Amino acid sequence: MHNTESDEIRGLGLGDIHHVGLVVKDVDRALSTYSALLGGAGTSRFEFQTPDVPMRWGKRQQNLRVGFVSLGGTLLEILEPLDDQSPHGKFLAEHGEGLHHLGFLVSDLDEQTARLAELGMAKLAGTNEPQDPLRWVYLDGPDVGGAVIEMMEKSPSSEKLWADVTSAMIANA
Repeated sequence: MHNTESDEIRGLGLGDIHHVGLVVKDVDRALSTYSALLGGAGTSRFEFQTPDVPMRWGKRQQNLRVGFVSLGGTLLEILEPLDDQSPHGKFLAEHGEGLHHLGFLVSDLDEQTARLAELGMAKLAGTNEPQDPLRWVYLDGPDVGGAVIEMMEKSPSSEKLWADVTSAMIANA
């Protein structure tokens, strides 16, 4: 029996895809295009400047414009890097616009990160120390076709983040 991509994702044991991350040069253009393609779907847009985030190449701030569009049960996260030091900026410089990551919400980030490390995936970036209020990690590896796997731990902070995103999308529908 031939495995489909969804079988392979389920094989990671991460549950359903929460969001799909696209890196673009212009978040406003992409939001307009996707909203029109999806029949006027509500969108939301934020600017993020994070404190130093541990990345494979050292600690760096992430400066991003981020937009969201609902694809039903999954979000489309559209990321415009405002610098070349974030994983998104490096991706844009090396690959151009396109699919960056598949995002999952997980109950135990440490357990899932360790399990995926056993499968050959390595940490690209993330704030996954116990004291971090919003714990997430990007992992990549040779067997995921160039896409990054993002995991964010379910917590009051992550629930608030996603509630804010959803509220803004409803207000802009």
